[in-house]
Amino acid sequence: MTTPRPRIPVRAALLPISTDHSTPPLRRTRVWLRGTLAAWCLSRHEPDLSLIATELVTNALTHASGPVTVSLRCDRTRLRLAVTDTGDGQPRLLDGDEESTCGRGMLIVNALCDQWGSTRHGTTKTVWRVRRQLPAAPAPRSQDPVASAMG
Repeated sequence: MTTPRPRIPVRAALLPISTDHSTPPLRRTRVWLRGTLAAWCLSRHEPDLSLIATELVTNALTHASGPVTVSLRCDRTRLRLAVTDTGDGQPRLLDGDEESTCGRGMLIVNALCDQWGSTRHGTTKTVWRVRRQLPAAPAPRSQDPVASAMG
């Protein structure tokens, strides 16, 4: 007899970004993301997601005008981070040379996720990335040589 898997609810959170807020947009995004992932018991994903969110929000603030929204959605198998803006441009991977001071951001995003893309919805564009959730890390083994020898 197999034990049924616990049902993990779909969770979603939304953060509207404005540049007239007292906290800088990138810092506000990282704080929101850290708090949301902690509340969902998914803090292990925070370092990579913070880097990706920073890159996508920076691109939206640099290349688009109008409102920017960050969303995070989690189900049993995937985490989806998306940034929506009103920009016309599409993200693309560039071959940044060693002297270039910009243009490597989507290479970083590509390296840190399982899948990413961009979708247009009328006057807005959503750049998204998906990462499969990895199982929780096992508890660390005891480094006590006596306990190791006995167990």
